[in-house]
Amino acid sequence: MALLVAMAPGIACAQAGVLRLDEVRGRVVDRDDGAAIADALVLEVYVRGGPSDAVRDELHGRTTRSDERGRFHFAAATAAVAPGLGEVHGPRLAFFHADYGFVRGARPDPGDASQHLLKGSKAEAALRRADLAPFCRGEHRGAAARELARVACPDRPRRSAD
Repeated sequence: MALLVAMAPGIACAQAGVLRLDEVRGRVVDRDDGAAIADALVLEVYVRGGPSDAVRDELHGRTTRSDERGRFHFAAATAAVAPGLGEVHGPRLAFFHADYGFVRGARPDPGDASQHLLKGSKAEAALRRADLAPFCRGEHRGAAARELARVACPDRPRRSAD
């Protein structure tokens, strides 16, 4: 089983408590041999505030799984969010897979600029699993962070919903 979270640069539009989510497509592949990574959990996260990589300040998040060819898709949608101050940044993409750990960051696919490419390496899996510690401790809040913790940290103590 795998989990994917990727980040694409940009500032989303959130006015009057509504966040417009653009369509996002991409692939999850092995960085070393280019093979597709199937069944990765892919996270799409929007944050409010500075453009850091932290998911801690998740404004809205959703998850999906990569298919047998490593492809994933998030449909265009709108989401109700709490009104607030600060720019909304996203989508940020990442993925989790037991063989690859938690990998953040996506790049445009060289073969198709409309697609995001997420790459993981089995050689770095132990290091990438260590990146899960804040999620397993419940330090990150939001739907995508909870799903990541549920899938990647099965033995963690359960917390009440945000």
